[in-house]
Amino acid sequence: MNSWQQQWYLGSSYYHFNRPNEAISTEDNRLSPRLSIHGGFNFPVNEWNRVYLSGLYMQSAITTEKMLGTVLESLVRTDQYETKLFFGLYYRMSDAFIPYLGLSNERFQIGVSYDVNVSSMKVATRSRGGGEISLQLNLSQSEESKKIPACYNRF
Repeated sequence: MNSWQQQWYLGSSYYHFNRPNEAISTEDNRLSPRLSIHGGFNFPVNEWNRVYLSGLYMQSAITTEKMLGTVLESLVRTDQYETKLFFGLYYRMSDAFIPYLGLSNERFQIGVSYDVNVSSMKVATRSRGGGEISLQLNLSQSEESKKIPACYNRF
């Protein structure tokens, strides 16, 4: 991929359109449909750095979630390795700030995030948020397929 190339992405999902019954007894407990829409844009700042802007909207029954965020990717090159570092911040509307740190190379990408609760729920959670670790492995043997596309969401 040309490092000076900008990229857009947009996607959506619709879950539980047939309203499956999740009850394990004779009760009827149907799952409500859920809509998810996500999109983003990334662009190079210079030959070593790239900025990712992204958003997410999800709606199900009585729950709606909206999230916006940005991540800075910095390329670190040595004689043997090419590594990318990611630093970002997301905001889940009226709920939490989510700092993000990540690291990747051709074979894997790992990320760590932590929800910092800013909603009225912080009383119930004693201002404790939730941590998350993500891991993406590329097990392909093909040199071309080894690269994780830059347009992949950093959430």
